[in-house]
This record gives sequence, C-alpha cells and structure tokens, in this order.
Amino acid sequence: MLAEKNEPIGRAVSGVWQLTEEEKIRQRCRAREEWIINDNYKTRKLKEQEEELKQKDAEIEKLRAEIEGLKREK
Repeated sequence: MLAEKNEPIGRAVSGVWQLTEEEKIRQRCRAREEWIINDNYKTRKLKEQEEELKQKDAEIEKLRAEIEGLKREK
C-alpha cells in the first residue's frame, strides 16, 4: 500500500520483486542443470554396466562350452 502512494518506494519494491524472481529462475535453472548432469551420469553408468554384463555373460558361455567339451572327452 505504501508503494502505491510513493513512486520511489514503488520502484524499489518492483526492483526487489524482479531480483527475487530472477533468483528463483536461476535456482530453477541450476536445479534443472543438476538433474540433467545426474541423469546423464546414471545413463552412462547403466550403459557401462550393461556392457560389462554382456562381456561377463560371453565369458560364462565360453567357460560352459569348455566344460561341456571336457565332459565329452571323458
């Protein structure tokens, strides 16, 4: 109400409000950027783990084949 009657105070209130809004926007941008970074990290780690699992599965199959070969030789 005071801001409505006094123009300099009104401008000051408007400036403070604008700065507050800009800070909220910056916080949202930071939060979004952090989410993207975390999501990219999780995606990369998941792909690495999937590749490692494929390699281990292939190794297991190779060992199973060797075991079957040894069983046949007996």
